[in-house]
Amino acid sequence: MKKLLNNNALKIIAVISMFVDHLGFIIFPNAIFLRVIGRVAFPIFAFCVAEGLHYTKSRKKYVLTLLLFALISQIPYYFIFNTFFKFNVLFTFLIAIIVIILIEQYSKSLKDSKTFISIGYLLVLLIILFGLVIITPFRMLEYDIFGVATVMIFYFLREKPLWKYLLFALTMILLTLFGVYLSNEFTFATTYQFFSILAIIPLLLYNSSRGKLNLKYFFYIFYPTHLMLLWLIGRFL
Repeated sequence: MKKLLNNNALKIIAVISMFVDHLGFIIFPNAIFLRVIGRVAFPIFAFCVAEGLHYTKSRKKYVLTLLLFALISQIPYYFIFNTFFKFNVLFTFLIAIIVIILIEQYSKSLKDSKTFISIGYLLVLLIILFGLVIITPFRMLEYDIFGVATVMIFYFLREKPLWKYLLFALTMILLTLFGVYLSNEFTFATTYQFFSILAIIPLLLYNSSRGKLNLKYFFYIFYPTHLMLLWLIGRFL
């Protein structure tokens, strides 16, 4: 299979999919097909976040950039959901990255035989994971603990494509079933999350190159900007 898509191309596909998804959610809530089209956005972004963490020269800068735009994005996100107790998808990515870093630091400290540090990393990691399990039923985080797991799968299994995509597919199935459980209904409207698995198609076409243009900050800026724009349009329709 010829791999035609670089990192920028993947992100452009994800941006278009995300825009269509949010267009359906905010402006055309009865157009379920728009939400279906939007299902591939999150997995592709999760994949790109995992790739970004792998290649970044400064993890500190990577985390701080995500935190900054997560906080900025929470403003239009609040207007859309009208609640302080639901957090946008950048927080999901941020938590996933922190968990990955903690796991790697814990593994490294074990090898260095620094028992006290090892226990410290482990305790922080367990507290975060326990917190995610506790808040998952309240849907406070986009894609819940399944979203965090998706980034971790793409990161730790990046060299094992078969296991990577099998576990990703299983995670999306579990996320879909979790949504059905919470809604207590088994309908197309409660199961279209299953179409997230289709993201495997463009991901299989990824050629591991960045692309000629540096569009990193475009994608960060686009997220809060399009949310605010769609919210304003929704207000006046």
